[in-house]
Amino acid sequence: MSQKYQFSLQKTFLILLIFAIPSFGDSYSDSFDNGIDTTYWEITIDSNDTLYSYDDTQGNVRFYRPQGGTQAFHAIHLDFLPIVKGDFDVQVDFSDAYINRVNGSPGNQVQLNIVFGGQVFSVVRSDELNYGHNFHVWIAPPSQWQGYQPNNDIAGSLRIVRQDSLLTGYFNTTFIFSGQFNDEDINRLTFSLQNNGTTDSTSVIFDNFSIVADSIGQMHTGITYLVKEMDNFILSQNYPNPFNPTTIIKFNLPKSSEVSLKVFNILGEEMATLVSDRLSAGSYTYEWDAINLASGVYLYRLQAGNYVKTRKMVLMR
Repeated sequence: MSQKYQFSLQKTFLILLIFAIPSFGDSYSDSFDNGIDTTYWEITIDSNDTLYSYDDTQGNVRFYRPQGGTQAFHAIHLDFLPIVKGDFDVQVDFSDAYINRVNGSPGNQVQLNIVFGGQVFSVVRSDELNYGHNFHVWIAPPSQWQGYQPNNDIAGSLRIVRQDSLLTGYFNTTFIFSGQFNDEDINRLTFSLQNNGTTDSTSVIFDNFSIVADSIGQMHTGITYLVKEMDNFILSQNYPNPFNPTTIIKFNLPKSSEVSLKVFNILGEEMATLVSDRLSAGSYTYEWDAINLASGVYLYRLQAGNYVKTRKMVLMR
């Protein structure tokens, strides 16, 4: 596994030359040479479509979905687990992107996504009905495209940069869009293959992920990562899943913690707060009733002290 934490002034200076943004404290890179390290990454799938697969045995990560299935929203993601704080520069390479829209609409996409403080910011290479092959930035709320440019490359780099509250998206070295947003912690960072309502076959290879930031997770001098301390914090998958309209969410606390358990829609908008309190060590069960909400993918996030975990659930009417 090629994972590099760089703290020396010399290495930091080299990173600054590459990314051209000052005063980062932490960095991480991964070429996936030895597969996906589940300490730092989690595979998630936004559907019940069992056609999706991934391969991390070839020194990269390949997402694939053959032709077939239903004409509905489907996506597969590789989620970066540590929390990212402050300014950052993140990018990932992609190649062999087969995202041609043939059967259905609106189309297929390769994405680099961040979710922060109720906002979503994504750099996208896509093939869309009425728009064709292109790259753009997608933001929400409000849900809209920015910086559309025609492009049919099957390889390139997706990149997002934040300085204070200014977010900027790039495709390779080409500027796409900048805008003022909030400067809250990144609670979700992921790269994805997304199928927006087609039965097409889609595939892509991701490689060479890298990020430099003011803070990444619980990084400390001496490369101490607090995953071991967090091992006994457990946020379980909800059940039933899919559900209609109620579902059960369970979690475990190894010690007394300030706990927040919230539900968000796929745009990052808060739907419900199930817990906002200090809880003692133990196991907890909560029921969520989505009776007034539409079918779709929802996220539930547990924050307990330094532990943060997000999972997906599907409401199906």
